[in-house]
Amino acid sequence: MTVFKATTKELLCGECGDVIASVAGRVWPPKLEVTSVEGYPLTPVRAGVLVRQACEEGVPRARVDLLDRNAYELAYELRCRSGHKAVRLVPELARAIRATKGRWVTLAE
Repeated sequence: MTVFKATTKELLCGECGDVIASVAGRVWPPKLEVTSVEGYPLTPVRAGVLVRQACEEGVPRARVDLLDRNAYELAYELRCRSGHKAVRLVPELARAIRATKGRWVTLAE
């Protein structure tokens, strides 16, 4: 990501490869906007809120532990049209966007 210019990338489901959302972000001032495939903005929630839900839905234990350790971080719960679910912390998304050279970011575990 460039410092002042916003970078837009598409998030792909790690299981089926479908587009889950579009992300626009910049480093300074910090900004990360996630938009669903349908075009509406997605709002992050505290990771602690997602811990219990993740346990009930069979999310891998490593992911639940990560959410639990970072309970005060903001996280996005992203679902593809095939029903797959990806829960990512905002810092994870920002890192993935910066690290990916192309336009597509795969959300693999």
